[in-house]
Amino acid sequence: MFFKVRLLQEKLAQTEKKLKNAEQQNLVLQKIVEDQQNEIATLKAQQSKNSSKVKPDRALQAEVRRNYDIYKTKKEEIYDYDLKFDCLHNRKVTDRLIDAVEGTLKDSYSAQEISDYCRTYFKHLRDDRNRELSGKKDPHRKSASRRNRLNRKLNKRKAALEAATPPPLSDDQMTLAKEMLVTGGTDYMSSDESDNEDNVENRGTHFKVRRLAWESVQMSDIKDIVDKHAINIANKRQRAKMAYYKRDPAFEVSTRPVPKKLLNWAVDVFYTS
Repeated sequence: MFFKVRLLQEKLAQTEKKLKNAEQQNLVLQKIVEDQQNEIATLKAQQSKNSSKVKPDRALQAEVRRNYDIYKTKKEEIYDYDLKFDCLHNRKVTDRLIDAVEGTLKDSYSAQEISDYCRTYFKHLRDDRNRELSGKKDPHRKSASRRNRLNRKLNKRKAALEAATPPPLSDDQMTLAKEMLVTGGTDYMSSDESDNEDNVENRGTHFKVRRLAWESVQMSDIKDIVDKHAINIANKRQRAKMAYYKRDPAFEVSTRPVPKKLLNWAVDVFYTS
């Protein structure tokens, strides 16, 4: 009888130990579930926030800016950039813009949509004013122009790659081209420098293409094929735009460093060894 009791006590101790371990594992699992639920909730909130930020079309942008320029020309009340957007003075300016846009574009936009763009425009004007006061306006505009050119070049090559008639690349080259455009992005696009960056009238019509010093021959060949294909599939309007923006190879190479997102095949071995 004694040994039977002892055996049952040992079994009970083992069972209690397993139960304790199971409870600890359950707590760990509950913590993992809670973390994942919180992460999902955060992502959904971010997704909802981003989806609500619909970029206004050009008609709304142009009409708001046109009316605001009229206010400035006639020296009427305009935004005070030292005050908040929602203050009484700036709210009056926004209400005038809403009335003006609604009068021109009728029922194309709600008052809230117009107000949302006025807020965006106010921030742009305020930041522009602040950069001018600090002497950073021109450097910022030049930097923004170069960044936009890189993005346009990237998007043009992506469109050529995704066209109904694909470029004449082998399967291996197509894989590398997608990696260059999707993973590499603008870091792997060559620089277009304007001959007359400071000339407002002729700015942005003639560019010198500065080759990336570290660019491999393989990447150069793939770019050439994709660019020629982009010209071949371009419509009349796109061809006219290409003709307007003249691009010639520059003698100097770009001083941009090798990207942190390294694509070994795209970088000359001299820069990776």
